[in-house]
Amino acid sequence: SQMLLLDGCTPAKVDAALEGFGMAMGPLAMGDLAGLDVGYKAREGRTDLPNDPKLYRMGTVLVEMDRFGQKTGAGFYKYDPATRARMNDPEIEALIKSEAAALGVEQREVSDQEILERCLYPLINEGALILEEALRSGQAISMLFMCSAMLSQRPKAAQCTMPIMWVLKTSTTRFVNSAIATVKSIGSRRLCSKNWRKKARRSRSGEPSRSNLCAES
Repeated sequence: SQMLLLDGCTPAKVDAALEGFGMAMGPLAMGDLAGLDVGYKAREGRTDLPNDPKLYRMGTVLVEMDRFGQKTGAGFYKYDPATRARMNDPEIEALIKSEAAALGVEQREVSDQEILERCLYPLINEGALILEEALRSGQAISMLFMCSAMLSQRPKAAQCTMPIMWVLKTSTTRFVNSAIATVKSIGSRRLCSKNWRKKARRSRSGEPSRSNLCAES
């Protein structure tokens, strides 16, 4: 989500797209709620992050400005001291443009669809990888039971807003191509789920696609 800011989005645009999708709070507002300093400290102790100055750039800059989120009254947004209602901050929107220019990122219009894909596709792929790992370790039944329970409790909401359900209703092939491109662009070691790749091949060839993401073939 922070890379989207450098590409031309405001914090409000990113969060509005995800909240419109069905999330209770967008990722940037959630970062402000949790505390941007928490993620900052966690990143300091990691050695496996890609060597990309654009990655988490805005979160880092805000922490260095002592803008930790709601607890300091400002992060990606400003917050009302009495109600903690979030407000757009023109100062931060200007800072985002300045940082993008300094990093050589040409800003552009970004659609809501692109925001959803870039934020949700990595999440969806990670979910599929977790299911594949659960299948190999014999824990797939309990994992699928939890998913089924979520669907039974709120069927309409879950079918619309569960990320995996969403991509199944859109384009598996597009998802796989995008996920592979993302993996390559950030140098991630987490590959695109093999079962998603199988579903994409079936989709391209016109074969019937299985609904169970854990099904081996």
